[in-house]
Order: sequence, then structure tokens, then C-alpha cells
Amino acid sequence: MITKWEYHIYKYKQPSGMVFRGAGEVPEEVQNELNALGQEGWEIIAAYPVAMAQGSTNQVVIILKRPSA
Repeated sequence: MITKWEYHIYKYKQPSGMVFRGAGEVPEEVQNELNALGQEGWEIIAAYPVAMAQGSTNQVVIILKRPSA
């Protein structure tokens, strides 16, 4: 049997003026949301910055998947 998947796109944008730099701390809000999605069976398969400038970004997109019902 072939596994069928469903996908979820999670987008997070920092408040104005704040940026992610390198491997800095993940905001608690993002961690809480991802933990909640994990409890629903979602698994992260990719994450990437949306717009980078000099190694920094203020927006991240995370792609998740789980087997469809």
C-alpha cells in the first residue's frame, strides 16, 4: 500500500525590526506552535528563510507532512 501524505505550510514572521541571525534562539511562540503541530502528527520536512540580507531574515517558512487519513 502506498502512503498518502498531506502537507501544512507554517509561516512565521518576526515583529517589525527583529531578525533571525545564524543559529540564534528560536522564539518561544514558534517552539510552542511546532510542538502543538507535532502532537497532531505533523513532522517538519523542510525549513527555509524567505528573504535574506547579510545572513539575517525576519521570516521563516516551515513545511510539515503527515500521513493522510
